[in-house]
Amino acid sequence: MKALLAAATLVGAGLAGLPAAAVPVIDIPSAQAVFVAQGGAGDLLFEGDAIAEGAGPLGNLRAIFALSFDLASPYDTARATLDLSDGNGLVLGGLAFSIGRGEDLLALTFDDLDGPAASIFGTALTFELFFLDPVGEDPLGGLVDGTTYDLAALGVGQDVPAPIPLPGSGVLLLAALAMATGVGVGRRSRAA
Repeated sequence: MKALLAAATLVGAGLAGLPAAAVPVIDIPSAQAVFVAQGGAGDLLFEGDAIAEGAGPLGNLRAIFALSFDLASPYDTARATLDLSDGNGLVLGGLAFSIGRGEDLLALTFDDLDGPAASIFGTALTFELFFLDPVGEDPLGGLVDGTTYDLAALGVGQDVPAPIPLPGSGVLLLAALAMATGVGVGRRSRAA
């Protein structure tokens, strides 16, 4: 019995040194987007191969973004959708609720995530789209009708559910083993 508890203590101590689960990331190293303007509206359509890391068995995916906006007020009127799919269909989808900008950069935060992989990414997924072709500090204002742009993108999950902390899991393991083996449960024999 003591050997079993000692072994469980060593296992728990060994697990405490392991890193916590990684935040899931979607990497799109190279893609193209085309911009089309018509009737005062603009559409930026983006498609590329994606690699999911720290997201379990997702692996290789295809990412499609559609961003539509009013040319007169692009950031106030922008709407964006995200679809990530594998060979079997949609894995993750979302609607953008926040769009930010920087030098040759758009930051799109998607909430209302759906699909089989939605829970892996937490409450939201933020993608940074890096324009490899210069578009300036106002990326939506710098787009030219009929132009194809080279991009790279990186998506990171937000508020990802945390695993049980490893030091805590060691204590839980010991408590479960103790209860299962009857150690410290307080078995008393009654005098007859």
